[in-house]
Amino acid sequence: MKKLTLDFYEQNSMSSIGISCQLTDYKMLFNINKTLKYQFKRVDNLVINVAKIKGSFSLYFFDDLSNERKIYLLSNNDNGNILISELKQFDYFFIVDSNADDDYMNEIAKKIKGISQVIFTQNIDLEKVKNYDVFCEEFDSHIDTI
Repeated sequence: MKKLTLDFYEQNSMSSIGISCQLTDYKMLFNINKTLKYQFKRVDNLVINVAKIKGSFSLYFFDDLSNERKIYLLSNNDNGNILISELKQFDYFFIVDSNADDDYMNEIAKKIKGISQVIFTQNIDLEKVKNYDVFCEEFDSHIDTI
């Protein structure tokens, strides 16, 4: 009798928007909550000390139960330490941990861009980031504790 084996792998389905602005964490969060009518809450910082990534990066979480989305706002800078150096022009990443469609992500980027002192927003394909695997592993293991 032949034996059939199936290999399963977890495909990460994160969508992300990079945000360049001149706002501190709490001001950015206040404005995003007000603009999007979300209720982000601060959670433990994402602490990374691997490869060339070192720092304690601010992290905020909103569980959008009505749309079955887990949404995060993650700082890209910790006192000069950059989380994703290839994307150092961005101060924050708005990360949706689900299959968010392009229309949703474009609408969110447009609304965030409308916030005073937000300079630039851009949808980002995190899978193209050089250390994507390291970032994903650290991020996924951290959010599992939330």
